[in-house]
Amino acid sequence: MEIQPFAPERKAPYYSICLHVILHERLRHEGMTSFLSLHPNLEMYSVTVYSKKKDVINMEYGLWDEYIDSFRLSKLGYGVSPEHMGYKVENISFKTYEEGKAAIIHNIKNKHLSLIGATYFHLPYSEYYHSDKYLIEYNSLHPGIIKHWISVYGIDEQKALIYDGVPADYVGSIKIRDFEACWRGDRAIKQLEKNTKVQGKKEFEMLQLYEICKIGKSDVMKLMESVAVTVAFEYNRGLIIREGNDTHYFGRSAINQLVEDLISYKYDDHLNGGHLSDYGQAVLEIKLMRYYYLDLLKDLVMLYGSAYEEDLAWFNRIVKQWEAISIGLMKNIMRQSPLKKFLEATIESVEQTKMQENQFFIEFLQRHPQISLVKPIKAIQI
Repeated sequence: MEIQPFAPERKAPYYSICLHVILHERLRHEGMTSFLSLHPNLEMYSVTVYSKKKDVINMEYGLWDEYIDSFRLSKLGYGVSPEHMGYKVENISFKTYEEGKAAIIHNIKNKHLSLIGATYFHLPYSEYYHSDKYLIEYNSLHPGIIKHWISVYGIDEQKALIYDGVPADYVGSIKIRDFEACWRGDRAIKQLEKNTKVQGKKEFEMLQLYEICKIGKSDVMKLMESVAVTVAFEYNRGLIIREGNDTHYFGRSAINQLVEDLISYKYDDHLNGGHLSDYGQAVLEIKLMRYYYLDLLKDLVMLYGSAYEEDLAWFNRIVKQWEAISIGLMKNIMRQSPLKKFLEATIESVEQTKMQENQFFIEFLQRHPQISLVKPIKAIQI
């Protein structure tokens, strides 16, 4: 039994969130207008966040976290993207494989893709398929690897038909024993049973979408504009949240704190290159966040033409500056260049880019005053 025809969009950008890709495909398949760029921006992934535990940078909060309970969703309160597009969203798990399979078959009969949690360890096309590397390096693997989502568009007694948007870009079948194992997840891998990182993970996890109301193309187009303005608003607001020893900086506050920390690092009497890779990772994450917003602006130009062309050209120049800063940091880390001189140049570049970015988001709000903000799904505590 399978959904026919099934022809997903392919070649999603490498920095895409795996669940956003299959959510986008699910909505497209159900006849909705959907843009891949809309999903990360609706969830404020393009709003920089820079988090510290005392004096330690923790960029895990930057891009990757548990999806449904992700950092931005809980702190900024905007919810998951389908909730703004006429859907109720529920993250569920099944007690048995057979119970879950029945839910997949029910979805197929209704021509709905099933969005399920999966482990790379049992996906045959993955580099981590039954790999010792996955087991040995599990605690240090990127959070985006150990929290993965795929979609199912067909199933029978021998095989499952799946779509894995990123990073694999895979459409096709896997054997049913691999499918059951991958859906059961990391918690069921015997070699990881004592690993505390798998405790609490769900087996046979599924993201269920229930349509509450239909929204048309014009509604989605308006939502795209509202999202672009809301990201600019959150950037300018520069929210700072303190929780015990943790401090989380959003938007312009994140960049301000990055500059402040780089300056402190430069004047550290015990300066060495030990923490430079942390800052390199921070700038890399910031660059990727800019890609999400750049993609949104490109789609707005496609939809509205000249109304956003100036914005796109300006922000594209800002992205290129972040790319240059990121490349410079990575090269310095590899070459171990003289640190103080390099830090001075990096701080100057970040400050210049920060000033241009601040001005961009201020003027963006001024140029589009008629567009309303996206309303948060829930209130936040500051």
